[in-house]
Amino acid sequence: MEGIMNLKKNLVKCTVALSLATMLTIPTNGLAYKEARIGGHDRFDVAINISKEYENSDTCYLINYLAYPDAIASSNYIKDRNGKHIPIYYTKADKVDTKTLNHLKTKKYKEIVIFGGEKSVSNKVIQQLQNNGFKVSRSLAGKNRYDTVNQLLIGSTNYEDENIILVSGENFADSLIGTSLAKKLNCKIIITPHNEIDETIKNEFFNTNKKQRAKVNNVYIVGGEKSISKNIEQQFSTVAKVHRISGRDRYDTSLKLAKEIGNDKYTVVSGENFADNLVAIPYSYTNNSTIVLTSSKSISNNLKNLIKNKDFTIVGGEKSVPNEILELAKKDSVKPDNKKEQEEQEDKENSDNQETPKNKENQFITITTFPYAEIKLKAKSFEEALKLSENIKTYPYEISIPNDMLEKLYNDDHEILRHGIIIRNKSDLNGLKKMYYDEIKMKKELKDVAKSAVNYGRGNDKKTVEYIIKWICNNTTYDQRYYSKNIQDQADAIGYPVLWYQDRINSKNKVGRGVCDLYAALFKHLCEYANIQSEIVLVGIKTEQYDHAINVAKINNQWLYFDVTFYDYGDKNKTFNNLGNYPRFFATRTNMQKLYKVIEKIDLN
Repeated sequence: MEGIMNLKKNLVKCTVALSLATMLTIPTNGLAYKEARIGGHDRFDVAINISKEYENSDTCYLINYLAYPDAIASSNYIKDRNGKHIPIYYTKADKVDTKTLNHLKTKKYKEIVIFGGEKSVSNKVIQQLQNNGFKVSRSLAGKNRYDTVNQLLIGSTNYEDENIILVSGENFADSLIGTSLAKKLNCKIIITPHNEIDETIKNEFFNTNKKQRAKVNNVYIVGGEKSISKNIEQQFSTVAKVHRISGRDRYDTSLKLAKEIGNDKYTVVSGENFADNLVAIPYSYTNNSTIVLTSSKSISNNLKNLIKNKDFTIVGGEKSVPNEILELAKKDSVKPDNKKEQEEQEDKENSDNQETPKNKENQFITITTFPYAEIKLKAKSFEEALKLSENIKTYPYEISIPNDMLEKLYNDDHEILRHGIIIRNKSDLNGLKKMYYDEIKMKKELKDVAKSAVNYGRGNDKKTVEYIIKWICNNTTYDQRYYSKNIQDQADAIGYPVLWYQDRINSKNKVGRGVCDLYAALFKHLCEYANIQSEIVLVGIKTEQYDHAINVAKINNQWLYFDVTFYDYGDKNKTFNNLGNYPRFFATRTNMQKLYKVIEKIDLN
């Protein structure tokens, strides 16, 4: 059974073939949907049909249909040198089935690579393929599943400034979803027993007698302590920064990981039976989707909310993945599975309406005035907050609005300029009642920047922060029209997010006015989204009084100082090829004290 078939006919056949690995592609409109099945009577058929969906390499992999660790290992090498995807086919231990063999003949691969040792794929299979004219090789085979996967990986990877994903060799579910994170971070996966590090990995990372030990900056553990123990986490923490992604169970872990990855395309598979799921790995790589798990008994509301109105594919028969998920395209909303998540969803849904949420107290306006006095106002309504804000008229100020109800940028005859993430408005405060800003969208923009920074840094905090600084340099702008000539080199506005009311700035208040606190806030948010600790520090430029804001961030376990407000000094083209030339970046406290009269002391524990 191949290709696109009628839904009703296929559902009937699903009840006959329990192991059918079926994929249902549902478009994102959420109203009408079209079912496309790439399936067959078993996983062998599915692997064949998936290989038809993309341009193949001259090489293919052959893996035992029951050996999920080998499938995990193959995900580390999913593309060839030319960037083409290497297809995966399945075999039994002693014989390639007729359908797969005939398909391999039609594809005319130059080489077939066997993943796994002789117990997984015997030499009889190699002989069978060679008798049919194929060139066959076997990947490095170890004494067990861990040795096979990890020796192959260690032998081909330079771990300098690298990330790695650590998954269980005994829990297929965590291993399966870990491949999506590996794809996102463009890094490799290693597998481990529950409580003891494999000898190959131990020798590579922890052998103090070895002249050239592998170096890695970040280890991402996928799964809870039942999958990978605290003991292993602690051992890796001696050589790298360890991050664990886990939930209440495999399904919750899957959802948390999917949210971290932030993709809008999903491959939904059963979290109970890996039989049909191995084909999900290469498929998710080819269509750039994130693997998420579901129970065979029901679809959780949290999963429904994740994939609702998104592009998702089901891999597995109806016995593996319930038909209930097909109804998602018809539903507008579902309730989350617990009270906290339900409240979070209600807050998000409120942000989809232009009206202010009623009977809800929000800390949502921060007014920052010179010299850096923060007044945080709590109000039950937007109008009440505006009324309170009118009490402060002495200084020019910015209004940062990080509340979920200001959900839409609305222009009603107000001049608004947007450069990068800067929002400026030349109206008075009354105009704010007609202005809405999408905080959710703003956060998404900054999180996307942070993700790009993390990918650029590849586990090296210094490189990640270099990306953040360069992004600020090249995606924000000065507007000098409202400033007197004696402060032309000073920034005018940047925020997270910020609506700046320019007519509040009169001539007597221009001198000495800056928005360094907003630059510092932007830098801090981007660092935190990139999982780098950062704080805002007050300094005195000319006197012992605090009159400027900078940042301190923990870079590769060292606290360094940054002043991104003055990024324009020395390079008007903003190229910043060598950030080391700028004394205000990556500075020690001692060096920063040469630039400022006083630096605030804060607790950096």
